[in-house]
Amino acid sequence: MPKAKKTDPKRVGSLLLQSLQESGIGEKHSEIDLPSTIRADTFAYWQTINDDDIEVVFLAAHWAGQLRCSVSLISLATHAAQIFRDDAKAVSALVDALKYLKTTMFLLLPITTQDMLVRAINLHPLLKSSKRKIEALRKLRELVQDPMISDFRKRITRTAKQLRAEKISSGGSETRLSKTERQILHTKYNAIYKIAKEIRTHHNTTLERFDQRHRRSGWNWEDWEEFWGRYAGDLYEHDAEFLLLFANQDRPSASEVAYRRLAAQTEHTRSYVERLVLKARKEAGIPKRRKKQTIKPSK
Repeated sequence: MPKAKKTDPKRVGSLLLQSLQESGIGEKHSEIDLPSTIRADTFAYWQTINDDDIEVVFLAAHWAGQLRCSVSLISLATHAAQIFRDDAKAVSALVDALKYLKTTMFLLLPITTQDMLVRAINLHPLLKSSKRKIEALRKLRELVQDPMISDFRKRITRTAKQLRAEKISSGGSETRLSKTERQILHTKYNAIYKIAKEIRTHHNTTLERFDQRHRRSGWNWEDWEEFWGRYAGDLYEHDAEFLLLFANQDRPSASEVAYRRLAAQTEHTRSYVERLVLKARKEAGIPKRRKKQTIKPSK
């Protein structure tokens, strides 16, 4: 790997100070008024450390607690100066990088807190791989969801795209899949379909045995979902949401399970995901799958 060219420290410092100014991040002074409660955004200031470096201190406070994080910027600025010879482009990159860091800092504690609560549910013995687990997770999200969190998640996505100089859609819902991801979506579908085909066969035979065993005493579909969730959870190393797709009362095919799984992963509708898969398959030059012909018995 070739060695990076040496960069003028004065240029690096100048680029960094200009990007801080354009980002609206001021220098810390002894008389600066640091807010005790920050809810709408992350507060930030910069200060000089070790005489040759500048750090930004991010402060955030919300229901999940308080955060104070300092980030040294001289290395980041040096990389920007090496990558972009044009000063304006280097400053623009640093401004977007600071915006991304500021947005991300706000969510660190809320996400960590939510994940710990999810961990408690995942480790609860009575909720292992069952429909109750999904219901508990749904209620958990409603319980701890801060009104601002969903908006900040979207802002993180937007600022990350802005940092990478990727196109951001104006208005409406943003594209959740990149061009490369859409092009290989059919390979993801094929991988899920292969797994789903095997599990569905096992699901159907297990359901037949379950029905034979409980037919006299009677059972409802929730009984089957509960049993399948525990049984399949011990048998397969897949999450409960995926395994319970097979136990849906409409008895989905392996193909349908694969499409529903992709829809959940991409946050797109199931019909739109199918169109994306078919389009990706067509662009890859893969012929359409022929439906098996059924031979009707002669009368």
